[in-house]
Amino acid sequence: MTGNRVAYRAFHEVESQFPEISHADFEASVQLIEPNGRILSGADAVFRTLEFSRIKRLLLWLRRVPGFMLAARLAYNFIARHRSFLGRFS
Repeated sequence: MTGNRVAYRAFHEVESQFPEISHADFEASVQLIEPNGRILSGADAVFRTLEFSRIKRLLLWLRRVPGFMLAARLAYNFIARHRSFLGRFS
């Protein structure tokens, strides 16, 4: 969805390049490091990444809906904490 606008890497490949991000943070959630050095994680990183996709307009609208990002963060955190259990259903 993002084409070549976002470079995806497994954290174990790049962890040593970003000492400001703890190993625990890398394991807990997706991390987005923007070219300007800004770091986002979890749902914030996912939605920021998707802003580089074809559905950018929809996402920008959703982020303005009151409570949407709070709900997205809660859902992301729940799924991340239960990843091994929920993975059985895929």
